[in-house]
Amino acid sequence: MERVNLKTYYKNCKKKYEFAGKVAERCGVTLNAVINWCNFYAKPGDNLKMQILSEESGIPIEDLFNRELN
Repeated sequence: MERVNLKTYYKNCKKKYEFAGKVAERCGVTLNAVINWCNFYAKPGDNLKMQILSEESGIPIEDLFNRELN
């Protein structure tokens, strides 16, 4: 599988709001917060949220916000 970052994953995700809603619920944040993370407008403030994003997307933590990846 090609390495992608969170922004690319979200852009190509067929069930964007289902993904963002599940992450929001698990992280205890708003849907808007997750969408902001997915669009690189903000980053999660702690490692637990990064771990949840990694688990739900299947992207390694070090690649989530790697701007060098597509």
